[in-house]
Amino acid sequence: MFTGYFGRTSRYIALGYTPVSIALYTPTWFNGFRYPKLAPKEGFFKEWKYGSRKGDNKYYIERFNEEVLKPICQRGVAIRELEALTHVPHSKIVLLCYEKPGDFCHRHLVADWFGKEWCKELNLEKPR
Repeated sequence: MFTGYFGRTSRYIALGYTPVSIALYTPTWFNGFRYPKLAPKEGFFKEWKYGSRKGDNKYYIERFNEEVLKPICQRGVAIRELEALTHVPHSKIVLLCYEKPGDFCHRHLVADWFGKEWCKELNLEKPR
């Protein structure tokens, strides 16, 4: 499984990968799969993006772990659900959000939660 961003959706598809949105808000043009269980919750997201905790990544990480990842409990459950949703093996799934690879984004928290053996950034700029 990989992570990536919406701006490269057509490239992922051309390479034979299946994009899955894990964003709180998915672009209107995106017609692919959605897996909202891995999306940030609106309350803490808006507080981090616009509110009194604006830009406080530590706050965001704590809330994301507590409100999103902890309820899922087991990585295997999410992997099986993603495979059932897409009808492809996890090795062909790209979890998408908005931010470019170097920017802070919850998909990096998701990749860390899955672990390096299960999930990594799909970087199209470097040879794999």
